[in-house]
Amino acid sequence: MVSIQLETEAELEQHPDVLERQKQETLERWEVYQQTVECISHDDMADFLKSREK
Repeated sequence: MVSIQLETEAELEQHPDVLERQKQETLERWEVYQQTVECISHDDMADFLKSREK
């Protein structure tokens, strides 16, 4: 995957599709992050902490 670093806001305005794609990628990452956090239940965390205490 190629990511394009844009230098100025003027360039961003010339490439709205790039900005839109970056927004979409960020949203997708955030959704994955939220799902991951939801998968780690409080019980799992408690078990994990207990195992660390030993």
